[in-house]
Amino acid sequence: MAFYGDPDRMELTAARLQDRADEVRNRCASVRREVSGVQWRSAAGDTFRGVVDCDVRGLLGAASELDAAAAALRAHATTVRHRIAEIAAIERAVTSWFDDRAHDLSTAADSVADLVTGSLGSVKEVIAPWAHWPWQPAKLPPIGDAAWLCVAADLRGRGVLI
Repeated sequence: MAFYGDPDRMELTAARLQDRADEVRNRCASVRREVSGVQWRSAAGDTFRGVVDCDVRGLLGAASELDAAAAALRAHATTVRHRIAEIAAIERAVTSWFDDRAHDLSTAADSVADLVTGSLGSVKEVIAPWAHWPWQPAKLPPIGDAAWLCVAADLRGRGVLI
């Protein structure tokens, strides 16, 4: 998945974080139930219950942080999915555009070649709009690469892609 990461694995990790948060909350509820059943009546018993209550509040705070981390990871996975889909759409649009223009070029060159002997090379140079562009059919990034975003920006700037 290049530098973006695998959104499915992100979702699995988010689910594991959520499960851990639920486990912490369940354990806190269990500890509170157990402590509430303790018949220890004294200053030491009150201190014990206070310490447990403080610890439980801290653990519940940690569970909330796990919830937040899971939510952030899910949101990032969604962003990554959208970015991967965007790059794939750009790849299809760019390669289709180049294929169509190459076909047009070939057809025009064949027609002109019959009329102008020896000038086929210069005809292709004039017809191929990408002859001096940084992105050409043989110089495109690998599939899924973030450089497709640069290709799209460059070609949009040339009025090629909308």
